[in-house]
Amino acid sequence: MIPRNKILLGALIAFLLVAILIFRPVPLPPEEDCLVVTGVVTEIYENKGYDVIFKLKDNPRLYYVNRGTQRGIDLHAIQQRLLNQPVTFKYPRYWTPLDWNNTVRHLSKIIHNGETVFTEIG
Repeated sequence: MIPRNKILLGALIAFLLVAILIFRPVPLPPEEDCLVVTGVVTEIYENKGYDVIFKLKDNPRLYYVNRGTQRGIDLHAIQQRLLNQPVTFKYPRYWTPLDWNNTVRHLSKIIHNGETVFTEIG
């Protein structure tokens, strides 16, 4: 039988590992290392965390700019500019237990008609 203190130590280590995976920051890779998706924007909205959320036609994922409205994105202006328009999104390869199947992706760059609309890439 395994001693109780070893079980507790194992549980503590597992908890710490999961916490590290959950709370680590989203990486900011060089642009050439980003994943790329293109599509037509069907929805743009803000959530309670000031994130600007984008939905693409025939794409099950959501894409977001973290704290977008606090970082200067005018929600109304970007809706006027990008709704029903083709865009290219660039985002980091990143995994977290809170989104284990990658349904929500953090945006690093938004491009429309060859022009950068948003970037956090240096």
